[in-house]
Amino acid sequence: MKAISLKNYSDTEQFNIVNTPRSLEACFCEGIQPDELLYAPFEDFARPGLSKAIQQMNYKFFETQRKKLLTLARNQYNKILNSQKQSHSQADLKIKKIVDNEIQKLKENNLKRISKLINYKLDGLKITSENDPSYDDAKPNAGSQKAESPSNHNPKRTQSSSGFNKSQSSHYKNDKKPDYKKDEIMLAQERERQEKNELKEKAKNEEIEKLRKIKEKELQDHINRVKILREKENHDKLAKLAKRESNSKKQLERILRSEASKRNEKITQEQSRVARVLSLKAQVDDYYKVVRDKIVKEENDKLALYTSRKLQYQNEVQEKTHSRNVHHEEKSKITREKYIKELEEKKDKLMQELKKREEKLNSYAYKKEQEAEILKQKNKLKDVEKEWNTQRVIRKEEFKRNELLKSLSTGFNRAEAIKSAREFMRQARYDLVIQSKTQKDRINKAIYKMEVKKKMDVDEIKEILSEQGIGVKQPLLKEFI
Repeated sequence: MKAISLKNYSDTEQFNIVNTPRSLEACFCEGIQPDELLYAPFEDFARPGLSKAIQQMNYKFFETQRKKLLTLARNQYNKILNSQKQSHSQADLKIKKIVDNEIQKLKENNLKRISKLINYKLDGLKITSENDPSYDDAKPNAGSQKAESPSNHNPKRTQSSSGFNKSQSSHYKNDKKPDYKKDEIMLAQERERQEKNELKEKAKNEEIEKLRKIKEKELQDHINRVKILREKENHDKLAKLAKRESNSKKQLERILRSEASKRNEKITQEQSRVARVLSLKAQVDDYYKVVRDKIVKEENDKLALYTSRKLQYQNEVQEKTHSRNVHHEEKSKITREKYIKELEEKKDKLMQELKKREEKLNSYAYKKEQEAEILKQKNKLKDVEKEWNTQRVIRKEEFKRNELLKSLSTGFNRAEAIKSAREFMRQARYDLVIQSKTQKDRINKAIYKMEVKKKMDVDEIKEILSEQGIGVKQPLLKEFI
């Protein structure tokens, strides 16, 4: 399946739905459905019974809305790309790094304490071995060189060494075993401190849990209040929209009634005018008929008179009268035909004028009907746009609420991770205390064996140091290893 994002989105291809994660997130942030960005050609808006002007208006409206939504989605997409948020994996690595650093510090402090303890014990053994000839020195050459050096002939040092040896010998005579009591006291103190810390931590965690529950409850109450307010606002908006739509419908009905009344009035006027014209035409036809009948009657009378005269003078002027009658009859016929033709032409002209008036009246009514239809469609598109924007705002708020709940759940998971890290650190401290106690016991036993055998054998101490990775770095220890 081809990956389609807002970056390479085409405005002219059909069935081109975005499917990449960032593009879908950008659409949901703005409350846009991905199929709302699809391009629809002009042919999709063709409907039987709709004029071309209304189809063109629908196409322009939906194309403008689509480009507007596409611009909003692309702007949100660029914002998402520019804002680099820290991932949860980085936060987990940071917690792990903090825990590792803390454990490393504890280990280093433990090693320092062990090093100090070993140096202290070996320092005492060194002084004792220098003043007690019964000790089997591991390095006689080094001891002879030190004996020959001027610093070894210092009487004050000799006196202090002898006093220290006496105190050390008396101490070793009185107590030949290692001092475990001090370590046990330290361990008990450490346990008590850990228990106090655990109690404090438990109380703190309980307080945090209470605060979290309170915050969660406050957040839920706030969300419920916001939801109620949103529902109320949406209800008010819908009521206002319904009221506005009702007012618009009433106003449109008033306009249509006014236009219809005007149109009916004009039609009535035209009909009355046509009726007057028709009545006038009928009167003219009647008049022309009367005149024609009168003329015909007069002509018939004249013809009868002429015939009587003709009969009277037939014998006298037969040829002259016959030619005159023929000429007069032809002239009368031509006159009648000419008069009838003029009447027919006037009638045709009047009928053409009436037909033009009727066509003009019909075109005016059709134009007004189309204007009313376009106005109705515009109001319908406005309602569609309002409903569209309302649904988009609702989807946008729903997405924000879901993102807020996700961030809250992520925060709770991170708090649990921090709590687990603290538990791990407490256990690590406890393990280091136990390990330190064991190491001290082994060191004390090794020193005790040296004191009993009166021999500087540091192999066991070297083994303990190698286990801890301390290395041979202390100056006192170098002289014995």
